[in-house]
Amino acid sequence: MSVTHQCDLVMKGGITSGVIYPRLVEELSKVYRFRSIGGTSAGAIAAGAAAAAQLGVSSGANPEAFKRLGELPRKLGGAAAGAPGSMLLNLFQPQRAFLRHFALLTAALNAPSGPRLLSRVALAAVWRFPLGALLGALPGILIALYGAGIARALGVAFALAGMALGAALAALRSLGRALPANDFGMCNGMPNEVTPADALSTWLHRYLNDLAGKPGDAPLTLGELWAGRLRGAGEPAPHDGKAEKEIELAMITTALNTGRPFRFPFETSELYFTREEFARFLPEPVVNWMVEHARDSENARKLSAAAGKTFLALPLAQDMPVLLGVRMSLSFPLLLSAVPLYAVDWTRKHNAEGATRAVRVLFSDGGICSNFPVHFFDGLLPTRPTFGVNLKPFHEDFPQDRVFMPPPLENDRGLKTYIPELPTTPGFGSVFRFLGSIVNTMQNWRDQLQIGMPGYRDRIVHVCHTDQEGGLNLNMESKIIEDLADGGALAASALRDAFLPGQEPGGGAWYNHRRIRMRTLLAGIDRQLRSIHRAVGRTDTPTWAEVVGDAECRAYEFRSHKHRELAMEVLADLAALGRKLEATGLDLATGAPRPESEWRPTPRV
Repeated sequence: MSVTHQCDLVMKGGITSGVIYPRLVEELSKVYRFRSIGGTSAGAIAAGAAAAAQLGVSSGANPEAFKRLGELPRKLGGAAAGAPGSMLLNLFQPQRAFLRHFALLTAALNAPSGPRLLSRVALAAVWRFPLGALLGALPGILIALYGAGIARALGVAFALAGMALGAALAALRSLGRALPANDFGMCNGMPNEVTPADALSTWLHRYLNDLAGKPGDAPLTLGELWAGRLRGAGEPAPHDGKAEKEIELAMITTALNTGRPFRFPFETSELYFTREEFARFLPEPVVNWMVEHARDSENARKLSAAAGKTFLALPLAQDMPVLLGVRMSLSFPLLLSAVPLYAVDWTRKHNAEGATRAVRVLFSDGGICSNFPVHFFDGLLPTRPTFGVNLKPFHEDFPQDRVFMPPPLENDRGLKTYIPELPTTPGFGSVFRFLGSIVNTMQNWRDQLQIGMPGYRDRIVHVCHTDQEGGLNLNMESKIIEDLADGGALAASALRDAFLPGQEPGGGAWYNHRRIRMRTLLAGIDRQLRSIHRAVGRTDTPTWAEVVGDAECRAYEFRSHKHRELAMEVLADLAALGRKLEATGLDLATGAPRPESEWRPTPRV
């Protein structure tokens, strides 16, 4: 089947759950050409790989790119070169200071029950932190040595309990002391000089280049994706970001200092980096590229002069390495280090006369704020489908249904929401579930609301997994990885079968989706135009027409008299349309999809 259709794709984050995506992308690529691709965390890795593969195929540099991408789950579940464990496990290499702590994490993985998990971690802690275990056991040992009868038995029990507790406290103390220096992650993505296998960042750099068919060590850049071709040696970026993009890539990362998400590529020019710090997170060829293509910046020079070290402005978006965005989006707290950039706090007195001191801003996992940015690439009236792929637990009534997608003509009935029970049985298990639900709500409530909106829910496929699949299960067996990957292929089939054009009107998901978007848009326009009519018709001084027509005001002034006249004409036309709607006695929102959308200004993310 030839590729004659186009689509966009957004993928949810999920750490190792991302093994679902390679075959999903491969299957969709058989009938769709990807134009815009986005994701968060593990979804960002999949998005970067899908974009690279699309470039390889479109440019002819690697016609087999999607096939190679589909083979990735098998490789991830296979043995790592020169190291014990799977390739997937070895991609996450702890730095030397965290080797013992990482061993505790791997001991906890895939435990069949809570008691087994505790016993595994306790034994691993005693083995890895013997001094703490000895100190914890010492009181019990003394009681057992000098006591008799029941006291001796209690001493042995105290010694065993103290051994585990002492080891755990020693592990926590050393972890707390070491984490800040490694930017709050056990792994920074680079090799740890102990494990001979590839680490995450070095492997990703080569893998993205391989999929795109890009020779040499220079990193794959956004400008190459946008242009749909690779740049030649010494050639400037083949695309400046202004014209239509052949392949668009977007990811989410979280700036912890400011408590907000950022879209990558960044839409601000006031972020800076240092070579020394980036060398800890990115392969040398990528760091060299960024240094060579750093944007000219007077502020960077001022900061460097004041601090006695070299600050560099991030490259222009078209020169930005894809790898940087992927790594910044995939920075799962405590597992992967946050990535540091610098910004100028213009509210500080020492920067009042110019940039003199920068604040180190830590960028962590995009999923902290938006783990499923399904709003990416959205338009009021879309010209191609934007598919979303959601990852979720199995429904307890349908434990065999790996993939779920609402039938097209059932969207007018709303999305049925699975509501799991929160246990209230005595014990810490219920307490942890309660606290976990709070964290999950804080993290995902915006995404959950968006998933349920008409025009969104009908284009999202849900792929289910168990607690032993995906997530933090870094050492999944190859069979589990294969099952997850096959689930991705099933999800692609569900999207393809529902959305391919050629269906009878009213019967296909794409036709149904366009109908939903049209009704939703008209309902929103109806509400807004009536509001504009009522506001413009008021006689408060100054009126809105006077505000627009004020030629003396210098706040956000129009560039010319013609601009101002056009603005006044448009405002009058909008008010007239609102007056016409009110005069009809009809309401275009009647019978429109629910829940109703709310139109309000929000920053672009």
